[in-house]
Amino acid sequence: MRIPEELKEALDKAAFENKRSLTAEVVDRLEQSFVMRAEPDAAAGTAQVIDRLEALEQQLAAKTREDTLLRLKHIRQSLALSEQVQREGVARDKERVQRIESEVAAAESRQDLGAFRHLQAKLREARKTLRETEISLENIRVELRDTDAHIEAFAQSAGL
Repeated sequence: MRIPEELKEALDKAAFENKRSLTAEVVDRLEQSFVMRAEPDAAAGTAQVIDRLEALEQQLAAKTREDTLLRLKHIRQSLALSEQVQREGVARDKERVQRIESEVAAAESRQDLGAFRHLQAKLREARKTLRETEISLENIRVELRDTDAHIEAFAQSAGL
């Protein structure tokens, strides 16, 4: 049997991909063509199944995009809550530093050197804690801005 070179190459490639001989590939394809002609309803049914599968695939992709956006919004909500908690922590730490500064001033005015030194160490530790809390708050704010930008970009790219 003579066939065009391009068709032979396509059959060779298909046979290789399907892990069978060239003869087995040709026989399978011929049998399929006779089944389709003998049973036109089967061919139509196959097309409907393919159409339905493609529709389901599109629905799944849309659902996945919606779920991803929802997860991103939950992450944003958690970050916003963390930001609020850190802001409250900064406020508490600032009050603590101010209170200790007042105690240091009082110990200094009483010329209580032992209390003054103890309170100075306590004040250094409170200021360190305040700086750490402020840094943590700033990091959360950066994450929050990045998440907002990510949500916006994802929503636009996903058409949501």
